[in-house]
Amino acid sequence: MRAIKFALTIVLAVAGLVLLADQKAAAMRRKARLLSGTVQGGVAAVTGASVTLYAAGTAYGSNATTLGSATADSNGNFTVKYTPPAPPAYSMS
Repeated sequence: MRAIKFALTIVLAVAGLVLLADQKAAAMRRKARLLSGTVQGGVAAVTGASVTLYAAGTAYGSNATTLGSATADSNGNFTVKYTPPAPPAYSMS
């Protein structure tokens, strides 16, 4: 009985470490990122343009999620800081 409890404790400890490592890896993949660019109308920069980055909805007609936004400077340059969304969870049966 004692050996079974010890083995069960080891299994649960390993499972907990695997779960913790997986969560840490997922968090690292979703760290903040930057998206930069220039807004132009023809060959001229567009000053003060609003730029918004969206994550598409998961189904047709579903709402998109705003990831970040920025305003273009006097040269039309912008930088949007955003965190990528978590990947969707799929269930197969």
